[in-house]
Formats: sequence, C-alpha cells, structure tokens
Amino acid sequence: MSGGASNLTIAQITALKGEWGPIVVNATQEVCRLHRSNAKNGERATLALIFVSLGGQSILGVEACKVIREQFDLARLFGLTALPIDDVLRKRASDVLSKYYEAGVSGFLVSDNLGPQGIVNNDFGMKAAIVGLSAGPQASDAEVQQNNAWTLLIGERKNAVASYSTYIGEVTARPFQPDVAVRPRYYLSKEDVRSEISRALRKVREEGQRAVVCNHTSSKTDEKTGDPSDRDGDSSSVFDIVTAPLDRNDLLTMKDLLEEGLLMEGKTERRNYHLILAPVPMNVDEDNTECAIGVVHLEAITGGFQDIKL
Repeated sequence: MSGGASNLTIAQITALKGEWGPIVVNATQEVCRLHRSNAKNGERATLALIFVSLGGQSILGVEACKVIREQFDLARLFGLTALPIDDVLRKRASDVLSKYYEAGVSGFLVSDNLGPQGIVNNDFGMKAAIVGLSAGPQASDAEVQQNNAWTLLIGERKNAVASYSTYIGEVTARPFQPDVAVRPRYYLSKEDVRSEISRALRKVREEGQRAVVCNHTSSKTDEKTGDPSDRDGDSSSVFDIVTAPLDRNDLLTMKDLLEEGLLMEGKTERRNYHLILAPVPMNVDEDNTECAIGVVHLEAITGGFQDIKL
C-alpha cells in the first residue's frame, strides 16, 4: 500500500484486507513456489525470517505467515522488528506482535530505535546476527545450524522475545610491500584479531550496549557476573556471534582460546552457550586500513515483550 498506509491503526488496515490481502497471499505463494523450485534435492524449508515494520503496514505480513505455515509445515517462523521513535506507533507494538504470534511466529528479535545503542548499531547488530548464524556454521565442522540456533535462542517459551547487544571493535591492517614499485598489500595479525575479539566479548556485556532497555530481571545474563542464568526454569541458549575479516581456519584456531578466556573471567559457562565465529570479507587498501570486528550477544528476554521498557 502506498505512503506507508498513512500509519493507519490495526483496525483500519484490517478493514481494508479485501484490497491488500489477495495480493499478499498470491505474492507469498509465488515466493514459496520459487523456493521449492530452487531447493536442492527437494529439501523443505525449515526456517522463515519475517521482517516487520510497526507502521501502517505492520500486519500485512500476518497473511504471508499463514501461507508459509501452510506451504512448509516443518518451517519455524521468527520475526525481526525495531521499536520506532514515535509513541503512537510504539504503543501498537504489543498488539502487532500478538497478531504474528497467532499466525504461527515462534518468537521475535527486537531492537529499539530509542535505545542506548542508536539506530546504526542496532541495524548492524540485527544484520550481523543473521549473517553470523549463516556464515558461522558454513565455516565450522560442528556448529549449530541457523534454524536450530533460533529455536535454542528463544527456548520453549510461548510468544518469546529475544534481544541483543552489539559492540564494534577495530583492528588495523599492516602493509606488506616487498617491492616499493608495487602497491602494498595488507594483512591482519592473528594475535591482534584474537585480542580485539576478546576485548569486544567483554565490552558487549557492559550496560549501554543492549538494543533495548529491559527490566533488571528480564535478561538471561546475570548483570553482576555475566553468567547465563536459568531464571524461572528457562532453558534458552545464549549466543555470541563474532564477524571478522579472517579465513575460517584462522578463526577456528582461536575459538578454544576465546572460550577459555570467557570461562576463566566468569563471563559465561559451557551449558547453553555458543560462540560462533563468522568470516566476513572486506576490502582493505591504503585509504582504508581499519578492519571492523563485530560482536553480537544474543539472549532471550525471559519476561517477554512486556518486560521491554517502552
């Protein structure tokens, strides 16, 4: 619908379902057909990520979710959304998410555009979570697959919500120029990268790095120790996703050291914890020698959406 549907209310946009409903259903069916035609060896979809705007078009995707659930009965649906800066739209968020839960969405990854990190870091964190959960398993022999990771993240809680903390560090690439007549090439020191990742894993747990502001009892991570807790019997897992411009083999050689460092500092425990290292290439030259090291700390909000401060 044009113009963002003028930020109509849920009731107003629902009243117009006859106009937009068939278009959404037909388009979703076409996407499902496209997926089946491209699937290797007839593999069925097991994961669908639903990006939800909280403006006037917020509930259009509900009809798409119903089609996906019907077409792919093994698929679990997870939503991603960001709380807007306007109170008129923020107040609708709970009702919007409820519509998606009713349509079969298992849980939501939520950020807040008024949160302490700001929109840019929030956007990076959300994208890095998806990229990392995809690239990480491809770079490892025994890593949790993305569809399984989402299930582990939200646990068995109904209408689940998860959030994340983001920290972006930097490592300076060093020049390699054996022939002064040839432009230098650049490389990263593995030890520099390991040290920066270790620092970023500590920083991402600090106050102010979280994508939403929650009540003190809603995080799975104990605020004093950084340990994953088991409040109210919740059994969801905690993920640290690291994106770095290194080869997969180089990243894998430092994984054990990074995990042992977190354990020794009391920042995590082995139960319900996953450290995923994802190789992400980037271009480096004499005008751009700073290489980003991204860390996203994913955890469930055990109290659900109502524990997010609006």
